Amino acid sequence: MASLKKRIYEKVKYSPHTSFGELSRLKGFKGLWEMSFSKDENFIIYAGMSNEAVKAMNELWLKEHKIEARACDIFVYFIDGGALNIPLIKRFPKKGYKTPHWLPMTFSTPDYLKAVEGKKYKERTNYVTPKQSITVSKQ
Repeated sequence: MASLKKRIYEKVKYSPHTSFGELSRLKGFKGLWEMSFSKDENFIIYAGMSNEAVKAMNELWLKEHKIEARACDIFVYFIDGGALNIPLIKRFPKKGYKTPHWLPMTFSTPDYLKAVEGKKYKERTNYVTPKQSITVSKQ
């Protein structure tokens, strides 16, 4: 069987705008870990991931830049499943959040996003920037 990292990449490559809900259906993805941004640990990327899934997402998204994130509507998660039961991020306060908040997002490859977004692509690459580091913790 292909590694989880490879299966995640293939899912995103052949099914753009893949949510964590869709990824959680991959064997080995679910677990007890969560990802959050180091700058604000109450900015939850996603929870309920295996350690292997966290490592794979970290490599594909933040280190290798083979996939990119875009914010999406919560309704994507109502359809795909996997919505977190915490408040949504509606703004980015300078001092961060005092309690956990979640920003629903989907993943696509940079090539797909360049083709779809055209000139706007460069403007959006820093929306959820891969330059930020992530924190991994057990739920």
